[in-house]
Amino acid sequence: MVEGTGLCQCDSITEVEEVCDITCQGLLPESTLNHKGEMEIKSPVLTEEGTQAIDPTTNEKLFKTAVIDPTSLPGYYGNFKCESSDPSQETCKTRQMGEDDGSFTYEFSPNADLLAATDIPDNNEI
Repeated sequence: MVEGTGLCQCDSITEVEEVCDITCQGLLPESTLNHKGEMEIKSPVLTEEGTQAIDPTTNEKLFKTAVIDPTSLPGYYGNFKCESSDPSQETCKTRQMGEDDGSFTYEFSPNADLLAATDIPDNNEI
């Protein structure tokens, strides 16, 4: 923790590419933050076999999405905004951090609180 700033310096974060190939990454829920401070959670719909479901009519991948105001969740405080000098950028990517035995960890998809609040399944557990 960088004292007085509320920021951490993460020297040894495992990147998602180190543990999850491109196919695996395509099955993980992801989150973005919009200009209103709302978080959109988007998750692939999976088949019983664990592959991404396809719409038989359009042949497009199926996703479940939900929008949540993070400040409505217990323990979430702060100013959630997506700010960019690029007016065409409507959302910002987000990364969630966790804590394990006093060390920060990088969570590769939205954390359990966000998923539970949106009723989106955690594809990491399937």
